[in-house]
Amino acid sequence: GLKRLAQTSRPGLQALLAVTELQNKEITAGHIGFVLAPRLNAAGRLSTACRGVELFLEEDWDKAQVIARELDEANKERQVIEQEILKAAEKQVEEIDIKKAHVLVLHGENWHPGVIGIVASRIVERYYRPTIIISESSGLGKGSCRSIRGFHMFEALTACKKLLQGFGGHAQAAGLTIRSEDIAAFREELEIYAQAVLQEEDYIPILDIELELPPDKISDRLMSEIKLLEPYGMGNPRPVFGTRDFRPRSASSIGAEGKHLRMEVGTRQKRVAALY
Repeated sequence: GLKRLAQTSRPGLQALLAVTELQNKEITAGHIGFVLAPRLNAAGRLSTACRGVELFLEEDWDKAQVIARELDEANKERQVIEQEILKAAEKQVEEIDIKKAHVLVLHGENWHPGVIGIVASRIVERYYRPTIIISESSGLGKGSCRSIRGFHMFEALTACKKLLQGFGGHAQAAGLTIRSEDIAAFREELEIYAQAVLQEEDYIPILDIELELPPDKISDRLMSEIKLLEPYGMGNPRPVFGTRDFRPRSASSIGAEGKHLRMEVGTRQKRVAALY
Protein backbone atom coordinates (compact mmCIF):
# COMPACT_ATOMS: atom_id res chain seq x y z
CA GLY A 1 0.00 0.00 0.00
CA LEU A 2 2.80 2.44 0.83
CA LYS A 3 4.55 1.68 -2.47
CA ARG A 4 1.31 2.11 -4.40
CA LEU A 5 0.66 5.41 -2.67
CA ALA A 6 4.05 6.75 -3.76
CA GLN A 7 3.25 5.76 -7.36
CA THR A 8 -0.41 6.78 -7.39
CA SER A 9 -2.04 8.12 -10.55
CA ARG A 10 -4.95 9.67 -8.65
CA PRO A 11 -4.88 13.49 -8.99
CA GLY A 12 -6.09 14.05 -5.44
CA LEU A 13 -3.35 11.98 -3.84
CA GLN A 14 -0.76 13.42 -6.22
CA ALA A 15 -1.82 16.94 -5.18
CA LEU A 16 -1.63 16.03 -1.49
CA LEU A 17 1.85 14.59 -1.96
CA ALA A 18 2.87 17.73 -3.85
CA VAL A 19 1.62 20.18 -1.20
CA THR A 20 3.48 18.21 1.50
CA GLU A 21 6.65 17.94 -0.65
CA LEU A 22 6.53 14.13 -0.65
CA GLN A 23 6.44 13.62 -4.40
CA ASN A 24 9.04 11.15 -5.67
CA LYS A 25 9.96 10.17 -2.12
CA GLU A 26 9.62 6.91 -0.24
CA ILE A 27 6.38 7.06 1.76
CA THR A 28 6.47 5.69 5.30
CA ALA A 29 3.78 5.03 7.91
CA GLY A 30 5.13 8.10 9.70
CA HIS A 31 4.39 10.28 6.68
CA ILE A 32 0.81 9.06 6.70
CA GLY A 33 0.33 9.49 10.44
CA PHE A 34 2.05 12.85 10.87
CA VAL A 35 1.94 14.57 7.46
CA LEU A 36 -0.85 13.33 5.19
CA ALA A 37 -3.57 12.28 7.64
CA PRO A 38 -3.49 15.50 9.71
CA ARG A 39 -4.31 17.50 6.59
CA LEU A 40 -7.20 15.22 5.69
CA ASN A 41 -8.43 15.31 9.30
CA ALA A 42 -8.09 19.09 9.65
CA ALA A 43 -11.14 19.86 7.51
CA GLY A 44 -13.29 17.51 9.58
CA ARG A 45 -11.98 18.95 12.85
CA LEU A 46 -12.73 22.56 11.87
CA SER A 47 -15.83 22.19 9.68
CA THR A 48 -16.70 19.18 7.51
CA ALA A 49 -14.76 16.16 6.28
CA CYS A 50 -16.34 16.45 2.82
CA ARG A 51 -13.33 18.24 1.34
CA GLY A 52 -11.12 15.26 2.11
CA VAL A 53 -13.56 12.97 0.32
CA GLU A 54 -13.73 15.38 -2.60
CA LEU A 55 -9.95 15.34 -2.85
CA PHE A 56 -9.92 11.54 -3.16
CA LEU A 57 -12.67 11.61 -5.82
CA GLU A 58 -11.37 14.55 -7.86
CA GLU A 59 -10.14 13.61 -11.34
CA ASP A 60 -9.06 17.08 -12.48
CA TRP A 61 -5.47 17.96 -11.51
CA ASP A 62 -6.03 21.72 -11.19
CA LYS A 63 -9.10 21.29 -8.99
CA ALA A 64 -7.25 18.70 -6.90
CA GLN A 65 -4.44 21.20 -6.29
CA VAL A 66 -6.94 23.77 -5.04
CA ILE A 67 -8.46 21.30 -2.57
CA ALA A 68 -5.03 20.09 -1.40
CA ARG A 69 -3.95 23.67 -0.69
CA GLU A 70 -7.22 24.27 1.20
CA LEU A 71 -6.53 21.22 3.38
CA ASP A 72 -2.97 22.39 3.98
CA GLU A 73 -4.24 25.81 5.11
CA ALA A 74 -6.90 24.17 7.27
CA ASN A 75 -4.19 22.15 8.99
CA LYS A 76 -2.19 25.32 9.70
CA GLU A 77 -5.32 26.93 11.12
CA ARG A 78 -5.92 23.84 13.26
CA GLN A 79 -2.38 24.12 14.65
CA VAL A 80 -2.92 27.78 15.58
CA ILE A 81 -6.24 27.02 17.31
CA GLU A 82 -4.66 24.05 19.08
CA GLN A 83 -1.83 26.20 20.45
CA GLU A 84 -4.25 28.88 21.65
CA ILE A 85 -6.36 26.34 23.57
CA LEU A 86 -3.23 24.60 24.88
CA LYS A 87 -1.91 27.88 26.31
CA ALA A 88 -5.26 28.61 27.97
CA ALA A 89 -5.42 25.07 29.40
CA GLU A 90 -1.86 25.24 30.71
CA LYS A 91 -2.65 28.55 32.39
CA GLN A 92 -5.37 26.72 34.33
CA VAL A 93 -2.91 23.96 35.24
CA GLU A 94 -0.53 26.58 36.67
CA GLU A 95 -3.24 27.52 39.18
CA ILE A 96 -3.48 23.91 40.38
CA ASP A 97 -1.15 22.13 42.80
CA ILE A 98 -0.16 19.50 40.25
CA LYS A 99 1.41 17.25 42.89
CA LYS A 100 -1.93 16.91 44.62
CA ALA A 101 -4.10 16.67 41.50
CA HIS A 102 -4.94 13.09 40.54
CA VAL A 103 -6.88 14.15 37.44
CA LEU A 104 -7.06 17.35 35.40
CA VAL A 105 -10.44 18.75 34.36
CA LEU A 106 -9.89 21.92 32.33
CA HIS A 107 -12.61 23.94 30.61
CA GLY A 108 -13.13 27.08 28.59
CA GLU A 109 -15.81 28.97 26.72
CA ASN A 110 -16.05 28.16 23.01
CA TRP A 111 -12.85 26.10 22.81
CA HIS A 112 -13.06 24.44 19.42
CA PRO A 113 -14.57 20.96 20.03
CA GLY A 114 -12.72 19.50 17.04
CA VAL A 115 -9.32 20.25 18.59
CA ILE A 116 -9.76 19.62 22.33
CA GLY A 117 -8.89 15.92 21.98
CA ILE A 118 -5.45 16.82 20.65
CA VAL A 119 -4.99 19.33 23.48
CA ALA A 120 -5.96 16.68 26.04
CA SER A 121 -3.27 14.39 24.63
CA ARG A 122 -0.69 17.20 24.86
CA ILE A 123 -1.57 17.84 28.52
CA VAL A 124 -1.27 14.13 29.33
CA GLU A 125 2.14 14.02 27.65
CA ARG A 126 3.34 17.00 29.67
CA TYR A 127 1.88 16.30 33.11
CA TYR A 128 1.05 12.57 32.99
CA ARG A 129 -2.38 12.93 34.57
CA PRO A 130 -5.73 11.67 33.25
CA THR A 131 -7.05 14.76 31.49
CA ILE A 132 -10.46 16.01 30.42
CA ILE A 133 -10.74 19.13 28.26
CA ILE A 134 -14.24 20.64 28.10
CA SER A 135 -15.51 23.19 25.59
CA GLU A 136 -18.46 25.16 26.94
CA SER A 137 -21.18 26.86 24.93
CA SER A 138 -24.60 28.11 26.08
CA GLY A 139 -24.37 26.29 29.41
CA LEU A 140 -23.40 22.93 27.94
CA GLY A 141 -19.94 21.38 27.76
CA LYS A 142 -18.54 18.89 25.27
CA GLY A 143 -15.50 17.09 26.68
CA SER A 144 -12.66 15.00 25.31
CA CYS A 145 -10.82 12.65 27.68
CA ARG A 146 -7.37 11.06 27.54
CA SER A 147 -5.95 8.74 30.16
CA ILE A 148 -2.76 7.13 31.47
CA ARG A 149 -1.84 3.52 32.03
CA GLY A 150 -3.79 2.08 34.95
CA PHE A 151 -6.74 4.49 34.79
CA HIS A 152 -9.73 3.16 32.82
CA MET A 153 -11.39 6.33 31.58
CA PHE A 154 -14.74 4.77 30.61
CA GLU A 155 -15.10 3.12 34.03
CA ALA A 156 -14.22 6.44 35.69
CA LEU A 157 -16.93 8.25 33.73
CA THR A 158 -19.37 5.48 34.56
CA ALA A 159 -18.69 6.09 38.26
CA CYS A 160 -19.60 9.77 37.75
CA LYS A 161 -22.45 9.26 35.28
CA LYS A 162 -25.09 10.97 37.44
CA LEU A 163 -23.36 14.28 36.64
CA LEU A 164 -23.09 13.64 32.91
CA GLN A 165 -25.62 14.16 30.15
CA GLY A 166 -23.93 11.49 28.07
CA PHE A 167 -20.58 9.77 27.54
CA GLY A 168 -18.82 7.00 25.64
CA GLY A 169 -15.36 5.65 24.93
CA HIS A 170 -12.86 3.12 26.21
CA ALA A 171 -9.93 2.75 28.61
CA GLN A 172 -7.64 5.38 27.14
CA ALA A 173 -9.98 7.88 25.48
CA ALA A 174 -13.57 9.01 25.77
CA GLY A 175 -16.00 11.83 25.13
CA LEU A 176 -18.70 13.35 27.30
CA THR A 177 -21.44 15.93 27.51
CA ILE A 178 -22.01 17.84 30.75
CA ARG A 179 -23.86 20.92 31.97
CA SER A 180 -21.49 23.78 32.80
CA GLU A 181 -22.97 24.05 36.29
CA ASP A 182 -21.96 20.43 37.02
CA ILE A 183 -18.28 20.70 36.02
CA ALA A 184 -17.00 21.61 39.50
CA ALA A 185 -18.87 18.72 41.14
CA PHE A 186 -17.73 16.38 38.38
CA ARG A 187 -14.09 17.35 38.98
CA GLU A 188 -14.45 16.64 42.70
CA GLU A 189 -16.12 13.26 42.17
CA LEU A 190 -13.58 12.22 39.55
CA GLU A 191 -10.76 13.27 41.88
CA ILE A 192 -12.17 11.05 44.65
CA TYR A 193 -12.46 8.15 42.22
CA ALA A 194 -8.88 8.61 41.00
CA GLN A 195 -7.54 8.69 44.54
CA ALA A 196 -9.21 5.34 45.18
CA VAL A 197 -7.91 3.53 42.08
CA LEU A 198 -4.47 5.05 41.48
CA GLN A 199 -1.27 4.67 43.47
CA GLU A 200 1.70 7.07 43.58
CA GLU A 201 3.71 4.83 41.24
CA ASP A 202 0.94 5.07 38.63
CA TYR A 203 1.97 8.68 38.05
CA ILE A 204 5.48 7.68 37.00
CA PRO A 205 5.53 7.45 33.18
CA ILE A 206 6.71 4.09 31.87
CA LEU A 207 8.80 3.87 28.72
CA ASP A 208 8.86 0.41 27.18
CA ILE A 209 12.23 -0.40 25.62
CA GLU A 210 13.31 -3.50 23.71
CA LEU A 211 16.75 -3.69 25.29
CA GLU A 212 19.79 -1.64 26.25
CA LEU A 213 21.92 -0.79 23.25
CA PRO A 214 25.55 0.30 23.75
CA PRO A 215 26.62 3.20 21.50
CA ASP A 216 29.23 1.08 19.73
CA LYS A 217 26.45 -1.24 18.51
CA ILE A 218 24.61 1.54 16.67
CA SER A 219 25.52 1.23 13.01
CA ASP A 220 24.15 1.77 9.52
CA ARG A 221 23.67 -1.99 9.25
CA LEU A 222 21.57 -2.06 12.41
CA MET A 223 19.43 0.81 11.11
CA SER A 224 18.92 -1.03 7.82
CA GLU A 225 17.87 -4.19 9.63
CA ILE A 226 15.43 -2.30 11.86
CA LYS A 227 13.96 -0.65 8.78
CA LEU A 228 12.97 -4.12 7.53
CA LEU A 229 10.44 -4.26 10.37
CA GLU A 230 8.43 -1.38 8.86
CA PRO A 231 5.69 -0.30 8.47
CA TYR A 232 5.16 0.57 12.13
CA GLY A 233 1.79 1.18 13.73
CA MET A 234 -0.39 0.23 16.68
CA GLY A 235 0.11 -3.49 16.15
CA ASN A 236 3.79 -3.15 15.32
CA PRO A 237 5.21 -0.20 17.27
CA ARG A 238 8.52 1.40 16.38
CA PRO A 239 11.22 -0.24 18.55
CA VAL A 240 12.74 1.90 21.30
CA PHE A 241 16.19 1.19 22.71
CA GLY A 242 17.84 2.45 25.85
CA THR A 243 21.48 3.33 26.38
CA ARG A 244 23.59 4.64 29.24
CA ASP A 245 26.48 7.09 29.58
CA PHE A 246 25.44 8.95 26.45
CA ARG A 247 27.07 12.35 26.30
CA PRO A 248 25.79 14.99 23.85
CA ARG A 249 28.32 17.09 21.95
CA SER A 250 28.29 19.92 19.40
CA ALA A 251 24.54 20.61 19.50
CA SER A 252 22.90 23.04 17.07
CA SER A 253 19.29 23.99 16.29
CA ILE A 254 17.94 23.17 12.83
CA GLY A 255 14.65 23.49 10.96
CA ALA A 256 12.62 26.43 9.73
CA GLU A 257 11.85 27.67 13.24
CA GLY A 258 14.80 26.10 15.02
CA LYS A 259 12.54 23.63 16.83
CA HIS A 260 14.82 20.64 16.26
CA LEU A 261 18.22 19.85 17.67
CA ARG A 262 21.07 18.14 15.86
CA MET A 263 23.98 16.81 17.88
CA GLU A 264 26.57 14.14 18.23
CA VAL A 265 26.05 11.71 21.10
CA GLY A 266 27.97 8.75 22.43
CA THR A 267 31.22 7.97 24.14
CA ARG A 268 34.82 8.91 23.43
CA GLN A 269 35.18 5.74 21.39
CA LYS A 270 31.93 5.93 19.40
CA ARG A 271 29.74 8.86 18.38
CA VAL A 272 26.61 8.96 16.26
CA ALA A 273 24.53 11.81 14.84
CA ALA A 274 21.17 12.36 16.56
CA LEU A 275 18.12 14.54 15.92
CA TYR A 276 15.61 15.68 18.52
